Amino acid sequence: MKLKLISGNEISEFKMRYESLSGLEIPDDFLKKSRVYGFYQNKILIAGFVLSSSNERLRTVELFVAQQNHREVYLKLSDLALYTEVCCFWMDRKIRKKNIVNIRIWLKMAYRIRKDQNPIIIYGTQSKGLAYLYGLPKVSTLFWEDTVNELSSYVFLVSRNEFVKGAWEMAFSKFLRKNRPKTFVNHYSPSEIISLHRSV
Repeated sequence: MKLKLISGNEISEFKMRYESLSGLEIPDDFLKKSRVYGFYQNKILIAGFVLSSSNERLRTVELFVAQQNHREVYLKLSDLALYTEVCCFWMDRKIRKKNIVNIRIWLKMAYRIRKDQNPIIIYGTQSKGLAYLYGLPKVSTLFWEDTVNELSSYVFLVSRNEFVKGAWEMAFSKFLRKNRPKTFVNHYSPSEIISLHRSV
């Protein structure tokens, strides 16, 4: 399985696959400004994700925080130059239950993100199951919980230096089919996460 930065027609396929699986649209302008990665098996696109940085708006906030709360959340986040968001993560339905492939995708993604420059990683979901998975690692924190379009929404932060550790915990939780706690216990502010990043 190969992970690579993709462009051109490959991005069009990524966009089509993600939108059909998630029901969420990805604006073309957003993809042009971001780094789009695809996982390929036998030259077939089977999964992917997007890394994005912005000094103005974050897709994660726009999607997973109610409009009336945007100002408060952006004030809490403070300097957006500190953040890289991981978004538009998807896997082909045929491989979701193949544990070894699943783990390899999670870990390859984590090691790629570990090479990024910004100290804080931000990501979100409207799936409660995924939220409990994302909140499982000790290094991950639920930063904001909200309701958007009548669905529960969750935004998480983690120090970039700790992202791989968290991915290992999540991957092996899926592999071992561990029962996940139905609570979120880690609550750090962005400044505390920066401190955790600098202490590593």
